[in-house]
Amino acid sequence: MNEPQGAPAGTPDSPYPHLHSALLNISELLRSAVAQASAPDGLTAQQYAVLRIVAPAGDTGLPTLEIARQMVEKTPGITRLVDRLVEQGLLQRRRGQDRRQMLCSATRTGRELLERVDQRVMGIQSRVFECLTRNESGALLHLLARLRVRIEKETM
Repeated sequence: MNEPQGAPAGTPDSPYPHLHSALLNISELLRSAVAQASAPDGLTAQQYAVLRIVAPAGDTGLPTLEIARQMVEKTPGITRLVDRLVEQGLLQRRRGQDRRQMLCSATRTGRELLERVDQRVMGIQSRVFECLTRNESGALLHLLARLRVRIEKETM
């Protein structure tokens, strides 16, 4: 097992507070960039995230609870978020086989809008991540996955 490097947590020389702050800062910068990319089309970052989750399901759609489960930025108001997208004509809802379940799918307008916003988001991603080599990108993904597993283990 890998031993932690540097001073133990809680000491003035520990790298952990700096790592924590750096990860939160990077996350916020990326979230803000997505918000800026989606804003010209009248979408919030969370609305964009819902479209990204729902669109691949095609006409089959996804239950609202599954959309909430897949959201990176958790929101207690997933129903209101979906309601707004339905009002904008970007999502449609219908009852599933289980009458208690509502399935959401992207409308044609929603898929076209998603395509436009995706182009801007992918442009941002390309410009941001091009400073990393393929090996560095792979290593970073590996390290982040390790951290995610540890955080889930510690908090669940």
